[in-house]
Amino acid sequence: MRYPLKSFHSFVLGALFALGLAPVASLRAERPQGEATVDTPDTVEAAAPATDVSGLLKQLGDAQYSQRRQAFLQLWRVGQPALPAIASARNSPDRSVAAAAAVLHMLVDLRIAPQHLEESSRLFDMMSRPTPAAIVELCGMGYWSVAERMLLDNTELSQKFHDPYGRFQLSRLVDKALEQNDATLAWPIVRQLTSPPQAAWIAHKTGLELGRDDPYSRAQQLFFAGEVDAALEIDLPTVVHVPMLTRTGRWQQLLDEQVVTLLAGRGASPSQQAATAVLHEAAGDYDTASEIWIQLLQAEPTSASHESPPSESSDANDASGDQELDRTADSPADETDSNDTAHNVAPEHNQEEKEAAQVRRAVELLGEADRDGQLGQTNKYQLMAALLFSGRVEAIEQMLLEQDSTEAFNFFLAGNQHARAFEALGLAADLSNFDAWLLKLRDQIGQELSQRNPDNRNFDQCTRLCSILSGLGYRQQAQQLLDELVVRARLEPRRQADLWSRSLLLWLGRSEARQLALVAAKAQFPQMSGECQSVVLKGLFPEFGETAYALWSTAPGETDERKWQDLENLYVFDRAWFGSDYRTQLSGWLQRAMDALAKGGLTPEHLNALAEIALGFGESDMAVEMLQNDLSPGLGQSTSPNLQWATAARIMSQRGKSEASLSLFRDVRQSGSNPQQTYVDEVQALLLSGHFALARELEQSRWLRPLATTRFYQGYNYLQAAQELSESHQWERAAEYAEAAFLLADLGSMDVYWGASEYAEILEKLKDPVRRADVLRAAWIESLQPFASSMQYMFSNGYSSSLRFSAQKEKLARAIVCIVQDDMPGFQHQVAVARKLQSQDIEVVCQCYPLLQKAGKTAIAEELFASYEADMQQQLAQWPNDATALNNLAWMYSQCDVKLDEALELSHRAIKLAPNSAVFLDTLAEVQFRSGAIEEALDTMRQCVRLDPRELHYRENLVRFHAAK
Repeated sequence: MRYPLKSFHSFVLGALFALGLAPVASLRAERPQGEATVDTPDTVEAAAPATDVSGLLKQLGDAQYSQRRQAFLQLWRVGQPALPAIASARNSPDRSVAAAAAVLHMLVDLRIAPQHLEESSRLFDMMSRPTPAAIVELCGMGYWSVAERMLLDNTELSQKFHDPYGRFQLSRLVDKALEQNDATLAWPIVRQLTSPPQAAWIAHKTGLELGRDDPYSRAQQLFFAGEVDAALEIDLPTVVHVPMLTRTGRWQQLLDEQVVTLLAGRGASPSQQAATAVLHEAAGDYDTASEIWIQLLQAEPTSASHESPPSESSDANDASGDQELDRTADSPADETDSNDTAHNVAPEHNQEEKEAAQVRRAVELLGEADRDGQLGQTNKYQLMAALLFSGRVEAIEQMLLEQDSTEAFNFFLAGNQHARAFEALGLAADLSNFDAWLLKLRDQIGQELSQRNPDNRNFDQCTRLCSILSGLGYRQQAQQLLDELVVRARLEPRRQADLWSRSLLLWLGRSEARQLALVAAKAQFPQMSGECQSVVLKGLFPEFGETAYALWSTAPGETDERKWQDLENLYVFDRAWFGSDYRTQLSGWLQRAMDALAKGGLTPEHLNALAEIALGFGESDMAVEMLQNDLSPGLGQSTSPNLQWATAARIMSQRGKSEASLSLFRDVRQSGSNPQQTYVDEVQALLLSGHFALARELEQSRWLRPLATTRFYQGYNYLQAAQELSESHQWERAAEYAEAAFLLADLGSMDVYWGASEYAEILEKLKDPVRRADVLRAAWIESLQPFASSMQYMFSNGYSSSLRFSAQKEKLARAIVCIVQDDMPGFQHQVAVARKLQSQDIEVVCQCYPLLQKAGKTAIAEELFASYEADMQQQLAQWPNDATALNNLAWMYSQCDVKLDEALELSHRAIKLAPNSAVFLDTLAEVQFRSGAIEEALDTMRQCVRLDPRELHYRENLVRFHAAK
C-alpha cells in the first residue's frame, strides 16, 4: 500500500515527539550482512504480541504521555499481526491516533523491529529529514527496502537525484552495494530514479529484471535486445517507433505515411516536400526523390541516374551534380530532347540553364522561408538540411553570399573552393588586390574590437584565412595578415589573452601554421601579460595543459630563446637535447615545475600532465612517483582529490603490477568521482590478478551508475565516457558508451548528432562500415523534422560548414556500404552527391577504389579514380604550391597502388613546402614502403615519430614496415 511520504516527516516528528519517541526509531529485522544485534542497556526488550490491539490503538490518543508511549511501543512489538488494524487507524478522526498510526504502519509494513537507541536515532533522523546523502547512508547501513519505499512515495526527493550532485550520490549508492558484496542491491533504486529508456538500457547491459511491464518499457527492452520487429509491433505512438527505425537503419520503412508526417511535417510546404524527397532518397527510391525535387524547383522532369559512373568532367564548383543525379544509362547527359533539337540549343547549355533555374528557385524558397518555422509555412532550416543532404549546395552558397560573407567563406572552404572563398571576402583569386584589401580590413577590425561587446567575426575570419594562405603557399601574405592581427591583439590588452586563445591559436595551433604562430608568439611574448603568456603556451603546447607556463618558467635555459628551445624539445621527448644525463635533468625540471604549481595548489590534472612527460621519456617509475602524491590536504572537500591515482594504477597494471595497482584503483573508486575508464581499467587489473568474482561485480556496477544522456548536462555523460576511452584506444569499450549516447538521445536533438558522430568514428576503427553508415544517416534523417533542435542550433549558430563536412562523411560511408552490398546504382548516387559536397575528398577514392577492384568493378573504379584525379590536378594547376593538395594526391596514388613514381615526386614537393609536417612525411613513408624502399620508409617514419611522438599511428607504421623486411 502506498502513502504520501512527501508529508511523512511532519507526521513522524509530530507523532513521535508527541509520544516521547523521537529518539527511538528502529532497525530492520533483516540486518546488514555481518552486523549482529547489539545487546546493550538501551536495547528494547521484545514483548509478546498484544491481544487487545484495538485498545492499544485508542490509547495512542490518551491524554497521558506515558500511556501513549507505552501503547506505541507495544503495538510496534506486536508487528505484523497488528498491521490491518494499524492501517485502519490511519483514518481515525483523532489526529493524534491517525498520526501515530501512520508512523507505525510504515515501520511495521517494512518489518522494522525496535532495537538499540543509538542506531534507531540515526535511522529516525534519515527517515524524517530525507536527502540523497541520507538515502546513501541508509543503504550503507543495509536498509535498501526502506530507502526504496521512501523514494517511491516522495517525488520531491526523487527529483533531487537528477542534478549533478544527485548523480554523484547514485554512484556512491552503487559503491555501498559493492561494499556489501552485491552490486545489484542498488538496482531497485537506480531503476526507480532513471527514465524508462535508460532503465531499460541498464537492464539490457546488466541482465537484471526491469521490473516494469508497461508497453513502452517492453518495447524499449526488445529494442535494446535487438528484437526490433517485436518492439515495433507494440502499439505505441509513431514518435516512439521512429527512432527505432532510424537508429537501426530501416530506411524502407521511413516511407510509411505516419513516419513521413512525423519527420517531414504536415501539409505541402516547400520544406516539407524537400524533406519527403530526402526520405525517398534514404530509402533508395531515387526516381521519386528526383521527381519531387524537379517539381519543387519547377524544372522539367528527367530520369534518375543509376547506372552511369561518375563523370570525369564533373566539378563540385559548378552545377553539374544534378545532371549526374538525374540521368540514366538510357538517357545520357549529352542527349537532347526534341524541343532542344528544334531550337538548336546545345545540350550542355540547356542542362546548365535548367540547373541554374533550379538554383535560383531554391534561393527564392530560402528567402521566402519563415526562420521561426511556423506550421504551414516553409521552415528554412528544414529546407537547408534537405538541400545539403541531397548535395544541392549551390542554393545555400548563393544565399550565404547574399546574407553572410563570413559564413559563406567558411562554407566554401568546407567544399575546398578556395577561389570562391576568397571571393566571399572580396579578395581576388590571385590575391592581386591583397594590399588594398588588408588596408581596408585594418579599419574594420579596429572598429570591431573597439566595441563594448565585439563578436570578433572579422578577427576570427582573418585568422582562419591566415592559415589557408599559409597552406596554399602564400607565406608572405599570411605573415602580413598575421602581423596585423597580432598588433590588433596587442592594442587590446584587456582582451589580448582571449584573442589569442579563441582566434589566433584556434586556427594556427597545428601543422605548418603553428610555425607562424610560434614565431609571432616569441616576438610578442615579453610584452604580454602573465595571463596571456599562459594562454599562448597552453595553446602551442596543448598536451601540457595548465602546466605549460610553469614548465616554461622553470626551464633550465637562462634566456627566453633557450627556454623556448627547451620547451620544444621537452614537447617532442628529445633525450639527446638534454645530454647523457637526461634523467637527472628531466627529474629536476619536473620537480621545479611541480613546486611552482604547488604555490597555487596542485591538481590531478597538473600531475597527470607532468607524468605524461615522464612517460614520454620512458620514465614510468618517475611518473608513478609523481602521481602517487596525496592531494587531499590541499583540495579539501573536493570529491576527486586524488584522481591522478587512477593514472598511476593504470601504469602499474600495464607494467605487470596488477595486484599492487588495486589499492589505488579502490581508493579512487571510493572517492565517488571515478571516471568510467577507471572502472574499465580496474576490472582488467582484477582479472589479471585473479579476482574474478569482484571483477564481475565491478563490471556490472559500472552500468548501474546511470550517466547523463545529454552533453549539455553538467555531470558526467555517456558521450564523455566514450571520448575518454577512445583517447586511450579502447575501442570496444568506447563503443558501448557511444552506443548508449546515440540510442538514448532525444529524437532530432543535438545529442543524437554528437552521439552519432562519435559512435561512427569508433565504428570506423572497429571496421563496421554498415553500422557506421546507418548511424551517420540516422542523425541526418532525424534532423529533417521541422523543429529538430540539431539543425536549428547548427544553422542559427553559423555551423553550416560543419554540416557540409558531416554530410560528406555520411555519403562516403553509404557509398562503401553500397559496394559491400553490390548496389552499384546506389554507389553512383552517393558518389555524385559526395562530389557536389566536396570534389577533392580523396578518401572517397582511397576507401572505395580498392573495394571496387576487389569486387571486379574495374571500369567503375577507374572512372572514379580519374574523376577525382582530374579535380586534384585542376586544384594544383590553380594553386601549384598547395602543399595539402600535393600531399593528398600522393596519398591517393599510394592507397590505390598506382603512379608511385609520381606520388614520390608530389610528396617531396609537399615536404619541401612544409618540412615540419609529420602528416606529409607519413605520406612519403607510405609511398616509399609501397615502392619497395623499406629502409627509406623506416627512416622517414622515424622522423614522423620524432615530430609527433604522441601519435600512435606512426609507431604502428614502424611495426608494420619492420614486419615486411
